[in-house]
Amino acid sequence: MRSKKIVASVMALMMVFGAGSVIGSIDAAPFVVTASAAPLEEYGGFEYTVEETGSITIRGYKGTDTDVTIPDTIDGKKVTIIGVEAFKSNTDIKSVTVPESVRYIMENAFNGCSALENVTLPTLLSSVGDSAFLSCPSLKSVKIPDQCTEIGTRAFGYTIKLTPKKSGHGITVTYPKVSDFKIFCYPNSPGETYAKDNEFDYEYLNYVHGDYEYRSNPDKSVVIMKYNGNAESLNIANDFSSDEVKEIADNAFDGTKSANTDIKLSSVKLPETLTKIGERSFYACPNMQNITIPQSVTEIGDKALGYRQGITSVIPLKMGAVKIKNFTIYGHKDSAAETYAKDNGFTFVYIAGDYQYKLTEDGAEIVKFTGYGSDVMIPDKLEDNAVTAIGEGAFMGVAGTKTITVPDGVTKIGPNAFINCANLTEITLPKSVTDIGERSIGYYSLLGQEDKVKTAIKGYKNTAAEKYAKDNELEFIPLDEDKNDDSTTSKTDSTESKNDGKKDDSSKADNSSSNNDSKKDDSSKADNSSSKNDGKPDDTSKPDDTQTTDQDTTSGEDESFNKGDVNGDGYINVTDIALVASHIKGIKPLSDKGLKAADVNEDTKVNVTDIALIAAHIKGIKAIV
Repeated sequence: MRSKKIVASVMALMMVFGAGSVIGSIDAAPFVVTASAAPLEEYGGFEYTVEETGSITIRGYKGTDTDVTIPDTIDGKKVTIIGVEAFKSNTDIKSVTVPESVRYIMENAFNGCSALENVTLPTLLSSVGDSAFLSCPSLKSVKIPDQCTEIGTRAFGYTIKLTPKKSGHGITVTYPKVSDFKIFCYPNSPGETYAKDNEFDYEYLNYVHGDYEYRSNPDKSVVIMKYNGNAESLNIANDFSSDEVKEIADNAFDGTKSANTDIKLSSVKLPETLTKIGERSFYACPNMQNITIPQSVTEIGDKALGYRQGITSVIPLKMGAVKIKNFTIYGHKDSAAETYAKDNGFTFVYIAGDYQYKLTEDGAEIVKFTGYGSDVMIPDKLEDNAVTAIGEGAFMGVAGTKTITVPDGVTKIGPNAFINCANLTEITLPKSVTDIGERSIGYYSLLGQEDKVKTAIKGYKNTAAEKYAKDNELEFIPLDEDKNDDSTTSKTDSTESKNDGKKDDSSKADNSSSNNDSKKDDSSKADNSSSKNDGKPDDTSKPDDTQTTDQDTTSGEDESFNKGDVNGDGYINVTDIALVASHIKGIKPLSDKGLKAADVNEDTKVNVTDIALIAAHIKGIKAIV
């Protein structure tokens, strides 16, 4: 009988002072009572005081609502504190929404609210006092805001149990955990620390940024966890302009996980800081036909890209992952993107500087040019792959470019390859081109209206270049119009020598006329003869009436070279320019011999100045000497 009285007395004390005030075998922080000199006022069932700062503290609740929403302001003043024991032992309340204005929830504020099942805490909550939600057995989980830096002893997830001592003198107080209690918190936050210290089950919350949910790593980098929008096009780098996005988590953009039934996403620009794309991260996005993966990505999960939900079996009917037809991945050589594309049988387009290309049986086909410049010299190789084709629409709409030089070795130019290049006045095509697609050069099309662009085609007679120019009524400038036959060098008495910007190493004797403007003349010729060698150096000399210079004298060593003839094939032409440009851009470095030949002005540097000198030589403006 005596023990019952003791228990009853303790319970009475708890009702008055809260669990923290019971004296005995209790491991609890000292109870703190806060007082206010301000008079107690009432509003909508809430008892409150106005503090000296002008803010409001909720002191009690006399209302009858079971779902309580605490006001954020009363009489124009912000509610910032839920006071000590404000809702203590209210057994009717089932849910509480604490407003965004509140920064502090004091000790025992909701202690003993046995029916409380759900509480919504404000995002800027700073502190939760000791035993604030003690003895709330129906509260099975709580979301702790990231800004909550102080969480008191047994603030969440505990009940209280009083057991009379066997001696009959006093009681033992214990604090059992609420069964299956779970904490939702942010990574590396005080909420996570509280969960770990008290051995509660916990799950990470995601930050929200627009339509994105994300997590922040200790190094402040971002992991995108989920996308909740339904945009057609996304630029993740712009959407997270102030953060470094390192990872896209599993299923982040998974259409089957989205609340939207009509997934519109068709284009995504990934940030250059990205290192990992998780499993099925872009699964079931059927409108997304291609994606460019930055070189920084080192890991791509299973079915991360290029798959949608579809029928995998008719009998029995089964749904599963099927490939998106014609899905294309753009990326860099020897990258995770290339490996993923090949492993999954997707088309892979390589990125090399300003060019995107794909490999065919014949070599590299340029599919897109992303650069700019007044004069564009297309390289003859991309990452050791010979350029053999210009794909459909590859240079479509390139603005500001006036001249384009296609390298020797290209055999095919696809339809619309150079369409909508409004400023393109001249394009040079090699003999190797045998196939030129419709409207590939000299056309401009917009909103169904088509017009011509005055583009002159420089090329060789009786080639696809000449035929295309005539068929499309474009100006044709022959590069070999003065040749008398198919031989490399022709000689006739009393004729002029014209080598069209190519290197000529011969000099003429009496009774010959030299039309060698801007060309190099280093070898001798007999009387009444003329040489036409189309830029091929002539290192032979005649026995009579000859002149020699330092340039035509060779030592017989393998490292001999002629300035401007970068590839050492005996000609100075656009191929040499392309090689120098490729070296400058870092696409393919030149050999030591090539470097010497490329350094036309002999300043020990290979740069655009040397390209300009070679171009001037080819055009007959100024010969290389």
